[in-house]
Amino acid sequence: MQLVKEPRESLLNLYNNASKDLQSIQANLDYLQTDKERIEKIKKAGNLLSGKQRYRLKMIDFYRQKNISAREEIINFLSLGIRKRASSDSSKKRLRLRIPSIFSNKGPYNFAKRMFLGEDSYNIQHFSEASNKFLDLYIKEYKKMRDLFKINKNAFFVQAEKYIDDKGYVSKISDLLEKSHLLNSRKKVITALINHYNNGDYISFINMVPLQIEGIFHDYCLELGIDQSTIEISSINEKLELINKKDSEFYHFEYYSFIFPVIRNDVAHGRLIFCDKNTSIMLFLDLLHVCELVFSESLPVNQMVNMAKKISEAIKRKTVKYSYSDLIDWIEFIDIEIPSFYQLDDTCDAIRREYEEDGFWNYLENKYLEEEENRADLDKAIAKLKRNNVAKNRCQRFLK
Repeated sequence: MQLVKEPRESLLNLYNNASKDLQSIQANLDYLQTDKERIEKIKKAGNLLSGKQRYRLKMIDFYRQKNISAREEIINFLSLGIRKRASSDSSKKRLRLRIPSIFSNKGPYNFAKRMFLGEDSYNIQHFSEASNKFLDLYIKEYKKMRDLFKINKNAFFVQAEKYIDDKGYVSKISDLLEKSHLLNSRKKVITALINHYNNGDYISFINMVPLQIEGIFHDYCLELGIDQSTIEISSINEKLELINKKDSEFYHFEYYSFIFPVIRNDVAHGRLIFCDKNTSIMLFLDLLHVCELVFSESLPVNQMVNMAKKISEAIKRKTVKYSYSDLIDWIEFIDIEIPSFYQLDDTCDAIRREYEEDGFWNYLENKYLEEEENRADLDKAIAKLKRNNVAKNRCQRFLK
């Protein structure tokens, strides 16, 4: 390993950064404790806490545990990992891998990777109810809207309404309803919701949309493979926790767990709600975000549909030889039925026929010889093909 600087220099930098991070964590914990005491003081005075205040306490506990876990990880790094990281950071190989990017996660522990678009994901003061909205904007515009929500809500809602109109968000939801089996099954209800919103019937819109959003999260759980019996007895928060554990790409957990349930519970329990235009705008943007969420590649059905279309296109163009690696990946889904909504039965049959072709098996044999470390995985894939009666004779010969 060729060194380009002294490891002790890297060691000192890592130690200083870790010390600053521990101080930041302590500041976060101090703020959370003060905020918790503020709310508990209201309760001790004999006052009932509002739904918003109760969920604020839950949110405080969530951030508290998140920061405590981060502190433990940093202490563990200082005890066991700092010297190895310092040596790695001092090597020429390590330096070559450094590519400046707002998306690069090169910190030695999770807390070091906490900043994104100016938000500290461990600092509750950085949390914004607008963080899950306008995600299609350029970064500068997105940050402007997020900051505007904090400093000037009236200006935020004026601009939000303008964006909804100018960017055709209403039409976008209608379009998404035609592209996902999850959304299409709710097409009539969501279309009615959109009509209520367009017609200014905010009472109907606000009293209907939270339960549809929860219903979409229910369907999302099912597509992730979470057992239905578990989902049926789960609250909205428990559903979201199940998703958060199963889907590493599920962002904005904090918003849907600690902000959204307040109005959802008011609606579900028949409480009177102040049905104004601004509340409708926020819920409309939530609906848009959740509708977009169901297209996540975290859902196996979306991976299947997208891969099937990609392989099918290669077959049509007669360039399938460049997609043999996709055919191997497709084996993972070969025993799963794609919903009829996508009309891909003929496509799946065409893909299955490709496993009979000599070109695929020649590719597989070369891959088997060249990649010794992947042989066990290839054997498992071919065994799965055989179990599903696809190219059974070719599979038997390959596995001998």
